[in-house]
Amino acid sequence: MDGSTPVAGAIADCFQAKHKVNGKTAQEYLENNDSFSFYAGLEGGKYHVRTGVTGTDIQNFQLLLVRNRTF
Repeated sequence: MDGSTPVAGAIADCFQAKHKVNGKTAQEYLENNDSFSFYAGLEGGKYHVRTGVTGTDIQNFQLLLVRNRTF
């Protein structure tokens, strides 16, 4: 759980940012510090990470994976 929401975060990629949820862009949700509502409305919340209560506190964890491209 993360704060007052029942999820630990969400899995994101660049394609999700193109979507609107309830008529608002991803940028608008970010400006209101409300990514939870964006992801809850995006395909029924399927991108939310639901771990349940873990009893640990890792603070804010971010992971960026970049695959090398061969040109």
